[in-house]
Amino acid sequence: MRKRLFFAGVDGGGTRTEACVTDAAGFVLGRGSDGPGNVYTVGGQQAMVRAVESALTEALANSSLRAESLSGICVGLAGVGRTEDEHEAQGVLQSLWPETPLMVTEDSRTALAAALGGESGIVVIAGTGSNCLGKNGGIYISRGGWGALLGDDGSAYAIGLVGLREGIKVYEGLRHEQSMLMERIGLRLGVAKPRDLIPTLAAMSTAEIASLAQVVFAAANAGDELAIAIVDDAAHSLAQLTAKVAGLLSLDAPQVAMVGGCFRNEIYVTRYSKLLEPLLPQARVSLSDTPPCEGAARIARLDYRKRQRGMF
Repeated sequence: MRKRLFFAGVDGGGTRTEACVTDAAGFVLGRGSDGPGNVYTVGGQQAMVRAVESALTEALANSSLRAESLSGICVGLAGVGRTEDEHEAQGVLQSLWPETPLMVTEDSRTALAAALGGESGIVVIAGTGSNCLGKNGGIYISRGGWGALLGDDGSAYAIGLVGLREGIKVYEGLRHEQSMLMERIGLRLGVAKPRDLIPTLAAMSTAEIASLAQVVFAAANAGDELAIAIVDDAAHSLAQLTAKVAGLLSLDAPQVAMVGGCFRNEIYVTRYSKLLEPLLPQARVSLSDTPPCEGAARIARLDYRKRQRGMF
């Protein structure tokens, strides 16, 4: 009887870390989750390692399996975009499961694998952070993904932060339109006076600031013109990234998969799709409903097959 093969995939995002265990056919046997898994926003490498270990331990328990049963693990991490980052994270995580082949890659690769399988196309990510990655055959090109301080335009963090900044301008009379943003943000944070935002925000994490994007989306849905403008500007930034990646890869009619919490808001899906149309009129745009951790498990399965072929 042939030995059954099992694989694990982990997706460490800016807000949440999710893990799954699959069989060789990709059927999910168990899932687990924990907090943020971005090396640069969750208190360093230790916190990331704890989140990955906790999520995968839960997925294994829900699968009634032990780590020793796995034939491969792939971990996709937000904030890991350079080879030296991947090697460092891989070394630390490998020490948790020393007997199991483990690989680390950036979370956009796992999202692409989940959304499109092995097909060419583009994944645009708008969660706590943002990124855009395209594939044409064996060639990968990305744009964005610079992190909260340098960019991440179109992300929940950027939308939340712009909502705060523009709301303050309205409060100070520097913008003439009316807006409910400051009132709604104050209610969300339990802040009575705008000036009280200063110490409140100083104690907030990137993920907590990103959660304010939901206030902006809700205000936009209620017809707040300032909130609508913020959503449009964010969606336009992502549309430009997508069109740039498509051009660099010579993809005239690519599949474009939308991934991340921002795209759970219908207004964002609608605005992004509409703003992309004149830039990339033949694109086929859809929401991905496959969790990126399943893309990570798929990468682990493919890596196992490559290793097996190399042995013979």
